[in-house]
Amino acid sequence: MKVKAEFFALLREKAGMAATEVEFMGDTVIDLISALDDHFSWGFREQLMEGDGLKGLVRVIVNGTDIRGLRGLYTKLKDGDTVSFFPPAAGG
Repeated sequence: MKVKAEFFALLREKAGMAATEVEFMGDTVIDLISALDDHFSWGFREQLMEGDGLKGLVRVIVNGTDIRGLRGLYTKLKDGDTVSFFPPAAGG
């Protein structure tokens, strides 16, 4: 499967790119996160997840819809989808 992964804020800085096409095995958001974690040496999964779930302020958007309103990390993906990753934002 091939999808477009978009990175924002700190993830964009760490990845060194705004977006990339990712070809991976599987068909869910968690499968994509695992593939990106394998690809990047800086701990992609660790930036997004705590245990088996997303960190509280992390947002993952599939084709414009937050996965929390879908099936969460088990949201099904299909070829050509766009998945956007937003890490927790610090403010002050």
